[in-house]
This record gives sequence, structure tokens and C-alpha cells, in this order.
Amino acid sequence: MSHRRRNIIGGVVVAILVVAVVIIMLPRPVTVLGTVTTSGSGTYATGIVFTGSSGKTYSAGVSNGKFSISLANPGTYSIQVNWAGAYSWQGDIADVPNPLKLNVGLGGASTVSENISLRVPDSSVTLTGTASANATDMHPVEMIFIGSVDDLAYTTKVLNGTFSITLPNSQAYIVMMTENGLQGYAGTCNAGSLNVYVSAGSSSAQVGAMSC
Repeated sequence: MSHRRRNIIGGVVVAILVVAVVIIMLPRPVTVLGTVTTSGSGTYATGIVFTGSSGKTYSAGVSNGKFSISLANPGTYSIQVNWAGAYSWQGDIADVPNPLKLNVGLGGASTVSENISLRVPDSSVTLTGTASANATDMHPVEMIFIGSVDDLAYTTKVLNGTFSITLPNSQAYIVMMTENGLQGYAGTCNAGSLNVYVSAGSSSAQVGAMSC
């Protein structure tokens, strides 16, 4: 074999070895295994989106509070979570305050864990309040709340001028009040409207006095 041919073959072998070493040393994607929990009763996460510093997004579904996704390594990712409530109109996209920072070196773990907790409103909340009749010979006996989204009526008794009721959160209600009076008279009047938007961290609220 000629000296020139040996040099060519040797150069090819060296080049192949260099390429192989470069490939081995290239950072590899990392699988992120995680959980997402939501604070609000009746709520759950449905999906998660990771956005890299270049703007590229990576999406995964969330099932039973768990997700799995492959992300480019190294990288820093902002996180958004899609969540839903017990009722069809409830849900939103929530930003996770802390970004995910991946920097797994050679020989490092191929998977990392990321556990996320979100504060979101409860699906249902308990409201308490007072009710009174404008007419002196009448007294309230029942409150009726009609949802503006689901169009359902929710009723509760009025006892000694007070009431308590659990309602779906995040919708407005038309409020009707049933009254009884002297000589067996009974009637229903419009007591106005009520916006029920109780924020995360609270499962109950006091509403203003209602009358008609």
C-alpha cells in the first residue's frame, strides 16, 4: 500500500473518530416527567406548554395530574398550564412563576422531575347573606339564583332573615326572592343580580343584603 493511500485512509479514520466524538459530546434531549396539582376544588390541569428562550414551544397533555415531555438540553423554559373546572365555562391558562432550567451534562440523568402547584379558584363556593322584604307585612322565605351561563336555578331557604347556598363559581346570577305575607299571600320578586367570582384561596364569601 502506498504511503499516500495510507495517509488518505488514516485521515478518513481520524475524521470519522472526530465526528463520532462530537456526536457523543453533543447535549441530548432530556425527558421531563412531572405532576401538576391545582388548588381549587373540582379543578384539574389539561395541558402544559414549555417555551424556550428562542420562542420555540413544546406541548404535552396532562392526564391524572401527570405529564411527560422531551425538551432540548440545555435550555431555560417558561411554563404555562391549561386548567379546567367542574363546569364547562371554568378554566384558563396560568403562568407558572418559576421557569424550568435544564443543564444536564454528559453522563447525567436522561430524565428529570418537575412538580408544579397552581393556585386557581374553586369550582363551587358557598355564599351567605341576609334577605328582607321591603313591604312591612311580608317576609322572605326562599332565594332563587338563576345562572347566566348554565341557565339553571339554585334555591335555598331563608331562615330568620339569613341564607346560605353553594353555587358554581365564575358566573353571574339573577336573584329572585319568594315572600310570604298576611292572609297566606305569597309572591316572588326580583332582588337584583349577583356576580360570583371568588378568587383562588377562598371557598366562601359574604354577599350584600338583598331585598325587594
